[in-house]
Amino acid sequence: MIMSNELILIGAQSFATIVYITLAAIFLIPKLPHFSINFVATLLLVPHAFRFIALEIYSALANGTVGGSVSNYTILIYGDVITAIFAVLALWALKLGIGNAKAIVWGTILFGLSDQILAAYSVSTSKVGDTISDLTWLSFAFFVPLLWVASYLLIWQLWTRR
Repeated sequence: MIMSNELILIGAQSFATIVYITLAAIFLIPKLPHFSINFVATLLLVPHAFRFIALEIYSALANGTVGGSVSNYTILIYGDVITAIFAVLALWALKLGIGNAKAIVWGTILFGLSDQILAAYSVSTSKVGDTISDLTWLSFAFFVPLLWVASYLLIWQLWTRR
């Protein structure tokens, strides 16, 4: 029996999420109290600064390695690119010690999380998982779970260190 690409993708995402949570639980979470919230926020924002990788979907559409039309992905791509821009701005705000840097971080992570939720819903209802391959598959399988784990860790740290 051959499994569908979508089931394989779900399995890969699930396993990657378990790996990221395990790594965070063993190596990161025990060390977080020893660092300032600015350092922790910087560390957890870095993956979000690379969300512009979503632009790769345009190339995948042109090459036929992902199904659907540009209109199916445009809002998701814009959400990722805007989050990446906000993340870089938040990183600079933290570095420069701008007074409202935490508010910028909160805005970035909440906007990014809403985009992730919208993307998860869109992908699950459109059966995109059956049509993706190559770099897009790797992004969905390994990078997206990293974003989920980093998002939740950042929200947890911002909330508990108010």
